[in-house]
Amino acid sequence: KFEEFSQINDMIVCEIVESFKNEMRTVALALYKSQDQALVQKFMKNMSPPVAHGFKEATGELHNVTIGEQTGARYRMITKSRELESQGKFVLKKYSAHYAD
Repeated sequence: KFEEFSQINDMIVCEIVESFKNEMRTVALALYKSQDQALVQKFMKNMSPPVAHGFKEATGELHNVTIGEQTGARYRMITKSRELESQGKFVLKKYSAHYAD
């Protein structure tokens, strides 16, 4: 679940954000009007100033976002995170109750 990003280590969030530095629209869509402001802040505090600027620009350009667009963006972020995990960049499994040991 996308909401599980709120439970992961800041270093992992930083790695994920870095992997999307040229796709800030995806991150902006995923976090668009999120009810979980702590999650939004978690992502923002782990952005470098240029990436944060790109995120703010992308967020400002979003209008009338559909749930489908947001769900697609969240899916892309989860998929990319799993790809990074499979490359040995970090381990997500310990942060989720959905994974059995």
